[in-house]
Amino acid sequence: MTKENIKEIGKRIKEIRAVLRIKQKDLAEALDIAGCYLSELESGKGNPCHAFFYKLSTRFGVSLDYLFHGEGEMFLKSKSLKEMEKTLGKDTVMTVENLSRLIELSPMFKYQVLGFAAKFNLDNAHIIKQDIENYFAKLSEDK
Repeated sequence: MTKENIKEIGKRIKEIRAVLRIKQKDLAEALDIAGCYLSELESGKGNPCHAFFYKLSTRFGVSLDYLFHGEGEMFLKSKSLKEMEKTLGKDTVMTVENLSRLIELSPMFKYQVLGFAAKFNLDNAHIIKQDIENYFAKLSEDK
């Protein structure tokens, strides 16, 4: 690989992590690599090994065509996820069980849901805290 290719791959790794809404340290941990190694890869200073590509592709469903060449979809779809999309429709989640199954089948979807939940919690912390206090106050009154 040329230095230019390595830099482009590093940019795409960073993009993938941003889409997954996952911190560099957490991605490194999930891939069983050192955080400084991931940092070097993202900055285009490190030379990724085959094991890194394999882990990123299998654990997070990343398309190697996208990673190497910037072509096609960023993430692969598993057969089960494709079948589920046919059953549910791409934008429809009808039950908690379906939502759980989608989270299980799609790492990207899982991290998006976790990212949205974290942002919601951050943006609404005062409201959530008040709801919890009200709940426990009501429990005390009922006794």
